[in-house]
Amino acid sequence: ETLIGNSLEVFLRRSFDRAPRGTITDEAYAEYLRCFRNPATLHAACEDYRADKAYTHGDYKKAVEELKDLAEHGEARAQYDLALLYDNGQGVPQNDKEAFYWYRKAAEQEDDRAQHNLGLMYANGQGVEQNYMEAYYWINLAAAQGNKHALDARDYLSDKMTAEQIVAAKKLAHEREERKKAQTCTFCELFHRGSPP
Repeated sequence: ETLIGNSLEVFLRRSFDRAPRGTITDEAYAEYLRCFRNPATLHAACEDYRADKAYTHGDYKKAVEELKDLAEHGEARAQYDLALLYDNGQGVPQNDKEAFYWYRKAAEQEDDRAQHNLGLMYANGQGVEQNYMEAYYWINLAAAQGNKHALDARDYLSDKMTAEQIVAAKKLAHEREERKKAQTCTFCELFHRGSPP
């Protein structure tokens, strides 16, 4: 926090200068400055950095400590990383239910790695009752985002499912997507029914 906090604008400008030309706008830079002037945001960024550093040095207990607060406050990357640590028993006792919980949180925020791993947990009945339709749903979401592992997993899962199960899984995906659209837009339900606002 001290390293970044003492010279925030210099730190951010150096970070932006490393990006390919034309990818960072002045508006984006101003937004980052506004965001990182918030002490809570700066603290979260530092926790994330410390968690990464602890993990790469093999200090998994420290990584869990740093990730826990971020994950509880809704940071998808921290949720995925924490799930992975529970899944592998690194820094914490291996716990399928905790791994499932944190993968689900991150997957709901569209983290493709979490969606893939959550789908595998459903497929294998790991931390949750085995459910191929749920597995297909989550793995398909990850595959749609270009997750190469999910593409292979979806093919493998399709071989284990009946044609009726695949149709039902696709219907489930469509229903959830429609519900999600309706929840994200104030006027969407009116538009979906064909009535003007």
